[in-house]
Amino acid sequence: MQATFRTNIWDEGSYPVLDAIAALFGRLMRRLFVDLYVRGCKPNACKRHYIARYGLTARQFNAIARELAGKVNAVRKATKHRIGTLEGQIAATEKAIRRLRKEEKSIASRKGRAAGMKPHERAARS
Repeated sequence: MQATFRTNIWDEGSYPVLDAIAALFGRLMRRLFVDLYVRGCKPNACKRHYIARYGLTARQFNAIARELAGKVNAVRKATKHRIGTLEGQIAATEKAIRRLRKEEKSIASRKGRAAGMKPHERAARS
């Protein structure tokens, strides 16, 4: 079971330290992204390197790595969703183009329902 706690820190003297820690973890997360997903390093090799070089605990490294994995998974899912949305929009646009070409042919041959309509009536119908 996981629990999340929230509190307010009233001592403003600790803000610079917390800001520095957040900045460090942000930089390490970006470096870890490059190492894991761009260079293709193994997670355990990265873990040993980051613990030795940056003085992290294993728990801190795991927290950074899991947060990074969550962000990467979210981007992948969002990309899949966006691709599906764009494919649907492309299909709808192609369907509209086919309909307009068909309508254009019927107007040119003076046949069909659209042929007897005035231009502003055809425009209002689309």
